[in-house]
Amino acid sequence: MPSGSTNFLQWNPNANLQENDATFADDAQRLSGATLPSQFSNSLANKCFYQWSTFITAFCNMLAGKNYSPNDGSSSPSTALANLVGVLNNVLTFFDLPTIFTSPSFTGIPTAPTAAVGTNTTQLATMAALLQGTLRAETSGYRIQQGIGTGTSVTFPTAFSAPPVFVPVGVGGSVNIGSVSATGATVNTTVSTFHWIAIGPS
Repeated sequence: MPSGSTNFLQWNPNANLQENDATFADDAQRLSGATLPSQFSNSLANKCFYQWSTFITAFCNMLAGKNYSPNDGSSSPSTALANLVGVLNNVLTFFDLPTIFTSPSFTGIPTAPTAAVGTNTTQLATMAALLQGTLRAETSGYRIQQGIGTGTSVTFPTAFSAPPVFVPVGVGGSVNIGSVSATGATVNTTVSTFHWIAIGPS
């Protein structure tokens, strides 16, 4: 698995000699800033450096795990800012949110909330919602049939009592409805095989 590198390290990783959370929350210098002249206590400084470095190190380790190499440029200070700007620009380019959400490509088994029965909005339909809709249609005197068409004429396995809603789905071409009756449909198609679904009264 590819991996980058980073020289960012956590300050005082064992959290020695630093203020506890309650003391840090009430610390006057943390709340109001340091006055002049002023001196930080070592326990306050250790707490501040510990918090900042813990977050930065975790962030840089995460980037290194994604094959980036954030570096503070200590071996060549003039490169420090350019290195980090370059790394973060690459990250933002990779995670181009407008592009990702314009045409997402999911992997695995993505899930989503299931819409209530009867929902008539642009909300995404889950498999559970489709099943509920099918059951509702069937218990309301409607029936759903589906199949594969191999020509310009489709015969329903079981006739409907009235012409159903018929939806052909072409594969690599177009399928246009010619006419629909209770027993079948005719189509104009540029493909030899297509899927279809019909919903109508039993």
